[in-house]
Amino acid sequence: MYLDGIANWMDTNFLPTLTSVSFESVITMHITAMDQSEAIRKVHNQSVNINGEVEGKQDERSSKGKDPRFINADLLRAKEEIEMLQEDILNRDQRLFFMSLCMCHFAEDEDILKEQSKIIKDSAAKYMSSIKSLLEQQERGLMTSLALGHDKLFANRLMTTESLSVFLPFDEVNQFDKNGIYYGVNAINKSLIIYDRARGQNYNGLVLGASGSGKSFSSKREMTSVILNKDADVYIIDPDGEYSVLAGAFDGTVIKISPGNGVYINPFDLNIDNSYDKDLNPVAMKIDFICGMLETMMGNGARLTPTQRSIVDRCIHQIYHPYLEHLAELPPDRTGRKRTIDRSYCPTMQNLFDVLLSQPEAEAQNLALVMETYTTGAFDTFAHRTNVDVDSCLIIYDISSIGTNLMELGLKVCANEVWNKMVENRQKDRWTWFYIDEFHLLLSNASTAEFIKTVWKRARKYFGVPTGITQNTDELLTSPEARAVINNTSFVYMLNLSLMDRNVLQEILHLSKGDMEYVTNVESGHGLIYTGGQCLPFEDEFPKNTSLYKIMSTKAGEDGAA
Repeated sequence: MYLDGIANWMDTNFLPTLTSVSFESVITMHITAMDQSEAIRKVHNQSVNINGEVEGKQDERSSKGKDPRFINADLLRAKEEIEMLQEDILNRDQRLFFMSLCMCHFAEDEDILKEQSKIIKDSAAKYMSSIKSLLEQQERGLMTSLALGHDKLFANRLMTTESLSVFLPFDEVNQFDKNGIYYGVNAINKSLIIYDRARGQNYNGLVLGASGSGKSFSSKREMTSVILNKDADVYIIDPDGEYSVLAGAFDGTVIKISPGNGVYINPFDLNIDNSYDKDLNPVAMKIDFICGMLETMMGNGARLTPTQRSIVDRCIHQIYHPYLEHLAELPPDRTGRKRTIDRSYCPTMQNLFDVLLSQPEAEAQNLALVMETYTTGAFDTFAHRTNVDVDSCLIIYDISSIGTNLMELGLKVCANEVWNKMVENRQKDRWTWFYIDEFHLLLSNASTAEFIKTVWKRARKYFGVPTGITQNTDELLTSPEARAVINNTSFVYMLNLSLMDRNVLQEILHLSKGDMEYVTNVESGHGLIYTGGQCLPFEDEFPKNTSLYKIMSTKAGEDGAA
């Protein structure tokens, strides 16, 4: 078949529509540039001929006493078109090309062949164009379709540079990285999207989408790919208890944190290694983190006063001084490295509480009073030394039963715990992938958002691949710190979004209106991937009759659903 006629205004989706047919086909375009001087001469001669014909028609009507302006409309249109073509060539640097488009498709019998031909014709008709079967040129058409560079058809079209650009498919992005992860099928050209986040400007990521858009499933699919294909540790902070099934499938560890269950994580654990980031002061970073914890305990968005912050700074240095001396005295490990963390000797929240009580300032007493319920009261989950195994390759921090009073604090403590593991893994040249669900909660508090921003800025140096997952994109964008996190993220996986979320993300990520169509009222598992330098619209129709689907699905009534 060949391209016979095209509309005056062509859509760039014309060629992708032809290539997306569900049967085997070969599309071949032959483009031959015309010498510019010859093109100018030919267009000039054609203009002279058409103008001469127009003048002849006008003279003929005048001699008959008729109005010379009312001549054949087709002739007037031809005159306008040749004048526009002259303007394009002489003043707009357009060139002329001969182009032919041949489409060869195959079938097992003639009936199927006719059905396929009708599909091709209907696809072209959507764009006011026509594709027809070659009459008495079938052999020439087959030779033209072969990758030999020979155009044997008598069906060339004359086109300018601008009009020809509609038929060039080279603006489509194919992403197939060696050692990459599968993220779906390109919605435009149906190629696989295999992307390696380690090749980005940084390794940070966000998964954004409305409820029911497929966030959890997409996140689990990436986690599963990392577990199965990469030599890395995976940590998941799970506020809703929906990721534990992964631990059961891949021999991971679930650390279920709730008041009174005897599971303790010490937020004062400190890894002092900064050999890969000399600008990092581990103690100063820990002070910022603990100040954020205290502000969470104070509630109602309260911030520490300068006086209170000075007191906390003094007390933290006091409780860590014996710990730092202890580390300095420890012998090297089996690999000869100096040990930079000892969880059995780290101070605890109880130590800070006791030191605050011993201070003379009234502000110190008030801070100790704030800490009391989290230290000696009912919510002492984070007031003891860590007593769980944190050395598994897959760890899920399940805080679904932690309660509303400890939820935000639990998120912060777990994030800090993962940061310690990331620093520790860097000494082993081991990658750390970690995921934070309900990510907006961590950015709702200014001090905690500052801590997360620091992690986002430094994770790359520690082989860290952090990913935030949230459906509350508008809350994610409420603070300067949160915007800084997005601006320092090279991988944004967007599913169906609300109007407000689309508008804000379009502004921050500098996306086009066409890009945003892929996250507007789309089905679950469809969306847009932003990788810093390019955007990839995707479709992820994962086969349901597989064990992996049952593990990753969160739909009610299906295996793996929470």
